[in-house]
Amino acid sequence: METLRRHLGVDPRGLPVVTHEIPGFQLVDVQVAIEKWATSRPGRDLDLIGVSGQQRRFNPLSELISQGRHSGVGVGPVDYANFADSPNTTRSCVRFGIFLLSDNGHKLAVLQRGEDPHGPMNSAMLELLGSDPQHVEATLAELRQLAVDHSVLRGQVLTLGPGEGNQYGILRFLQ
Repeated sequence: METLRRHLGVDPRGLPVVTHEIPGFQLVDVQVAIEKWATSRPGRDLDLIGVSGQQRRFNPLSELISQGRHSGVGVGPVDYANFADSPNTTRSCVRFGIFLLSDNGHKLAVLQRGEDPHGPMNSAMLELLGSDPQHVEATLAELRQLAVDHSVLRGQVLTLGPGEGNQYGILRFLQ
């Protein structure tokens, strides 16, 4: 993907990808965390691109990058979904899209992927890519902390329904 190459300043095909799985109901917290990250310090910026192609949901970021146009994958619209953030409101969140982050000269890309219980990559996850592995790890740690600090679950009364295996299922906010 030429857009990633331009943003990162290097060929992304040779860069390692750090994957962080999250429960699907926490995607809204991650969305909030990324928005907070961009405004938390001077010199930070973000842009957002979508990914087109029928097979995009079936491959990890490393394969999407390496296959590129040969698999019909390219830049396209961002996929959004609404997630509850209180008993009465929802927030529009990126369900499948790549955040292009700039942090005082450091560049990285974050693929935010919502859960897909019927696909081969059924967990919600973040996939981070950048030329400085230490900065990628530090950014992931900061995003995780921001998601906890600014969680929409804080101060709410919730019910958790059964899920598959030992995972939580449906999360509902109560008045």
